Amino acid sequence: MMKKTLLSIVTMAALVSSTAVYAQPLEKNIQVEAEIHSVVSMNKADGTPLDKIKLNYDVQNNDGTYTHTENIKIKSATANKIKVSTAENFLLSDKNGNGGFTNHKVMLGGKEILYIGALNATGMGTANFGLDANHEADLDLVISAKQIENPPAGIYSGIVKLVIEEEN
Repeated sequence: MMKKTLLSIVTMAALVSSTAVYAQPLEKNIQVEAEIHSVVSMNKADGTPLDKIKLNYDVQNNDGTYTHTENIKIKSATANKIKVSTAENFLLSDKNGNGGFTNHKVMLGGKEILYIGALNATGMGTANFGLDANHEADLDLVISAKQIENPPAGIYSGIVKLVIEEEN
C-alpha cells in the first residue's frame, strides 16, 4: 500500500512539474487613469449662492429690453486663468414653450458669452479671464432679452448653463 501511495505522489509531482515547465505566462496590459477634478466656484460677490436671477424691465432704454446685472466672484483652487462659455443657447419661454423674447444675451466682464456648439471650434463665443493672486475674479454678469412686439402676458423663464474651465 505504501508503494502505491508513493507511486501516486511521484506521478502527481511529475505531472505538476511538467505542466509548470510548459505553461505559457500571460501578460495583460490594463490601462489605468485617474482624473483630478478642478475646483471652480461661482457665487455672488458677497459669497451667497447665485441660483436665480429675475430680469427687470429696462426703463432707461424703454425699448422692451429686460435685464439684470449681478457682480459675481469666480474662484479656482489652482488656475491662473478661466475660460467661460455656455453649454446651450439661452432662451426665455413660457410654460407652453412659446418664446416671447429675442436678442438673448449673456455678458460676463463686458464680453458676450455664446453657445460654442453653434460656432464650431473657432473659440468665438468663449471668454478668457485672468485670475488674481488669490485665484479669483470679480466680474459683472449681465443677462438681457428683448420682448417681442405684443407678447402674451405671462412668466417667461430659461436657464443659463455656464461652462467654466480652468486654464494654466
